[in-house]
Amino acid sequence: MNQKRTNQSNSIGNLFASNIFPLNVNATSNQRNVAQRSSQRKTNVKVTRLERLTFTQNVENHTSINAVYPYINKEAMAMTMDNYRSYVANYNENVYNENENIRIHNAKVVKYIDNTELTEVQKTFTQMFYLKNNKLDPKKFNDLADEFNQEYGLLIEKKRFATIKYATELVFQQLVYIYSMQLAKSSNEYMKLGVKEATPLKQLAINSWQVATMKRNEIQAIDVCKATIRNHRSRLEEAGILVEYTFRGNKSAVKMTVNSQILVVFDASTGKFSNAENQSLTSGTHKDLTNKDEATRPLQSNIKKIENGIAAFLEKGTPSAATSSVFLLEHPKQKPNLNNAAAEKSVKISEKLENSILDQQEFAVKLSSGEFNNYQRIDKRILYHEAAYGTMNRHDFKELIIQEFFKNAAKLYRGKTVFVGSWKKAINSYLEKLFTVNNGNSISLYNKELMVDKLDQMIWRINNAQRWFTKTKINPLFPSDYFDFTRKTKSEIGFEYTQKAYENHIKYLENKPRLEKSIKKKAAIRENSINNDKKFQNKLNQFFRNRLTLEEFIDYVSNNLPSNYMQKLTENLISISTKYTC
Repeated sequence: MNQKRTNQSNSIGNLFASNIFPLNVNATSNQRNVAQRSSQRKTNVKVTRLERLTFTQNVENHTSINAVYPYINKEAMAMTMDNYRSYVANYNENVYNENENIRIHNAKVVKYIDNTELTEVQKTFTQMFYLKNNKLDPKKFNDLADEFNQEYGLLIEKKRFATIKYATELVFQQLVYIYSMQLAKSSNEYMKLGVKEATPLKQLAINSWQVATMKRNEIQAIDVCKATIRNHRSRLEEAGILVEYTFRGNKSAVKMTVNSQILVVFDASTGKFSNAENQSLTSGTHKDLTNKDEATRPLQSNIKKIENGIAAFLEKGTPSAATSSVFLLEHPKQKPNLNNAAAEKSVKISEKLENSILDQQEFAVKLSSGEFNNYQRIDKRILYHEAAYGTMNRHDFKELIIQEFFKNAAKLYRGKTVFVGSWKKAINSYLEKLFTVNNGNSISLYNKELMVDKLDQMIWRINNAQRWFTKTKINPLFPSDYFDFTRKTKSEIGFEYTQKAYENHIKYLENKPRLEKSIKKKAAIRENSINNDKKFQNKLNQFFRNRLTLEEFIDYVSNNLPSNYMQKLTENLISISTKYTC
């Protein structure tokens, strides 16, 4: 019997009581057992679950794709979807053939049962088999059916395999779109750090809720629930389109790899597409950005001039952070005389900066003598210009930045005696450990622009530390101790702890617009409330002066003021009425 529709809202407990309180009381204990088994399962283990594959031969040619800066742009997306459709067409054809064999098998089962007098054991075991295994996927069910039929006779009909439908293509396209964002995020970070070694692609992280709720242009991409996404993910795994299942716990996204026979990525380092065999396929629209006027002989002078900056990135496949957003665009050729003038200016700046680098021992002596106690830093615009267009190599530029940092740090020890050895130890430690990236097989340096960014942060931290020492009247430790990378806690009073103050400063700057917006919003609400009170009081006065009827008063409050003013109207009228009655 259908429930009568009413205007009263039902509680969530009433709407879903049957799900919250199951009729089967054993369900809770079963769920507990499943949870215990799940907690014992190993995580972070890549495994292609062959028992879930309909045809294991579909993943035999799967290999890892290596790239430096992988992206899935429009062309790569189009080629990936073309490969997907071709793969699915072949898969569906195999499913049709397999289902035909299953149809023949099931006909034999029906004929055997009709022509054979079954024993009680056969009848009972057949019934138990269906009760126990009927919810299994077709692959597992059919494997168990073969074992059962071999032992007890031809009694179990096999399940038919499902083909890949069009709806699954929409879900897969959404997954590839999410994957493109994940790859772009990691590739952008690699570009900033100057990493240039090709590595296997990171796995696709699949969060069913994220896939189901993702919006494009404020419109939901696919209107399905997360359970539907999981079903499509399982179907893609059965077909061998998603492989190498990685489970990382119930609160983390499942990670999987797209079959390399399907996936195509664009490597921004080489400007080419990578296919399943990890070979490069040149796009038909690829533009040749080679600078043919540049010397290519392996002379030390040439290597020094093009090791960093834009020219080096085009040669080595490592675009700088400033140019990563326009890496794939076609740039108009500039006039030769402008290029020459800019190049000469960059060379002069580079030479001046190189000449400013002091010998380490000499630098430590000058720091100890207090020569840099009132030092004014180099204009950071000059450093950014050198990072983008200069000829200094990364090792020299790193030493320049570190010396610039310690020159600014010297003011902490103004009026104090610091030995040369203490400064020398701090300098050596920073030269060894700062601005390095461990790629696993080798250690690389940050790109030059990132070094300048880090210098800005470190100088802010030095200035903040100076204010703190002045305020607290505490003397800083000697440089060898204060700049020790292992002193990270507050009680150790080391420079590394100032990173926390910098992070809080960044959070404050990020939250400042939101706080200002919140203050403005509260002020607007307060002002609006005052205006509403004035409007209500004016109409109330008009009512008592017989310039407004009660009906007009109620209509005005109902249509022009918030709903709580209707209650206020009633309370005011009752109180006034009681006053005059008494």
